[in-house]
Amino acid sequence: MGAAVHSLDRHSGAARAIARKLDTENNVVVDPSSEIIVTAGAQEALMATLMTLLDPGDNALTPSHTTTSTRVTPIFLTAR
Repeated sequence: MGAAVHSLDRHSGAARAIARKLDTENNVVVDPSSEIIVTAGAQEALMATLMTLLDPGDNALTPSHTTTSTRVTPIFLTAR
């Protein structure tokens, strides 16, 4: 088992708790092992999302009043 898989395993309890909450309070059923990612914070979640969605050369819109990391993340990922 690789290091990345192992580090995600540490958050499996949190992912299961989030899945239970979504099921109980929102009537939304999700698989915590494949449909929920637990991150250390919003910037890490944004980076993971953009790394998944953007391809080199894609255009990305960012708000004008935002953090520096939000503005430069698409550039770092070679999007425009």
